[in-house]
Amino acid sequence: SGVGADDEIREKKLHLLCPAEMQPNGYYVHMKPMQYDAFQVLFVRPKNPDDEDKEADQQDDGTEISSPPPVDAFGDNRKADKLLVKMTSTTGQVVQILLNDHGFQNMMEGQVNVLWTGGPLKVVAIKGMRPNPYQKINHFPRTSEVTRKDRMYLQIIKMKQKYPTDFNFVPLTFVLPDQYAEAMKILYQDDTPYIIKPSTSSRGRGITILNKKKRLKNKPDAKSVVSQYIDNPLLINDLKFDLRIYVLVTSFDPLIIYIYKEGLVRFATEQYKSATSTPNRFVHLTNYSVNKMNKEKFVPNVSQDEDNTGSKWSLDGLKEHWNSIGVNYDEQMEKIYDICVKTFIGVRKTVAAVTERLVPFRSNCFELFGFDILFDEKYNPWLLEVNLTPSLICDSPLDYKIKGQMVCDIFNMVGLVPCPMKHAEEFSASDDEPIRFPGNPLKILKSFQQAHERRGDWNLAYPASNHARYEIYDEMKTPLNLFIASHLLASPDGNIFARAKQEKEDD
Repeated sequence: SGVGADDEIREKKLHLLCPAEMQPNGYYVHMKPMQYDAFQVLFVRPKNPDDEDKEADQQDDGTEISSPPPVDAFGDNRKADKLLVKMTSTTGQVVQILLNDHGFQNMMEGQVNVLWTGGPLKVVAIKGMRPNPYQKINHFPRTSEVTRKDRMYLQIIKMKQKYPTDFNFVPLTFVLPDQYAEAMKILYQDDTPYIIKPSTSSRGRGITILNKKKRLKNKPDAKSVVSQYIDNPLLINDLKFDLRIYVLVTSFDPLIIYIYKEGLVRFATEQYKSATSTPNRFVHLTNYSVNKMNKEKFVPNVSQDEDNTGSKWSLDGLKEHWNSIGVNYDEQMEKIYDICVKTFIGVRKTVAAVTERLVPFRSNCFELFGFDILFDEKYNPWLLEVNLTPSLICDSPLDYKIKGQMVCDIFNMVGLVPCPMKHAEEFSASDDEPIRFPGNPLKILKSFQQAHERRGDWNLAYPASNHARYEIYDEMKTPLNLFIASHLLASPDGNIFARAKQEKEDD
């Protein structure tokens, strides 16, 4: 297939398109050539350092783009419409590089265009920011319902009690210290190993393998989970591996979930042996931060084109491997998509309610999650955990390629607008464009389609053609989800907003 116009533009140098039409308030610009309804900042997908020589002849001012002509990103409004970002408690290395490279200035306080934080979104941060419609925050409130291991398991077990066979994608798990007595009754009834993890840790910290030889001696004080260990993992080259799946949620009401086309395959670095015989971390843990410490066995990635060798692969590399041995990659990914959708359906009512209460505009929040998925030898996928603010550190060319392009596509889809830092209350409720809660369904549909057209390599997981089969699980069957789903399915390749608008006029 050929390269589309959007793909070509994403590969060009950053520029802001000349406004074709400006709204009376002076801040909202229709960019007719690209059919966007905001003064969007288009991000160049970052090039790998290996390609720098190839880019030597490229002009920095973007004049190779003939139509529409590029303009100065700030011009006379440099002081009025600065691009500002605040980053706190985060390992978002590629985010920092990308935003700085495209004119964003770092701020420690005050109003900013983008707030990117590594921790959960706190109420005080929202109240202090009082975001206007064009300010972006990389979290929704209360998503700790899925990113804390204890809460995630409780939410899924709650759904599993209602639908036993449909939510059977997490191992048997106990939340400690609350379920300590219950856990101890069955923990050592047989040789089945278990694994204990702190509820809020990451990068393999605090994880212990439990078996007959190594028992849980004392009741822990801190929140943690103890889960049945998957002792028959699928192996490649006799090594255990898991998948890091990147998931983007742009709304919880309606629930809108995207899954990135690419991701990472992370390998343990010692030949697999049952956890009943050895507790070696390099055998049983697939965390990159753990296995890179195995200096003798860890094989680093040295080229973005070598994505199916070493201790870290791309999903595309895994696809090539699976297809070569007769395993249908797309079928396995369908199972993963199913897990991701069901995980969010269980918590969306809680997150949506808190978001509507605390966040002024529907466009303010988006969130990137890292799902860790393990396949067993029968190709059953298991959800291990959902990561809050998954690491965007780039230690290799493959990291840089996948994470850099992914972050570009996030910002292109959510849309960043250079505008004066007005507070939420300074935008009149009568303003035509900003979508407040609860919002006009047609405007919400229009906003969804415009963002969807800028999605890059993000694949829509929900709502999609599978929408109907998830309705049974959804306690929050809101009109918005049904509205978007019905028009999306009726016009999967067309302009769903135009169709919906015409139907309303016909009525």
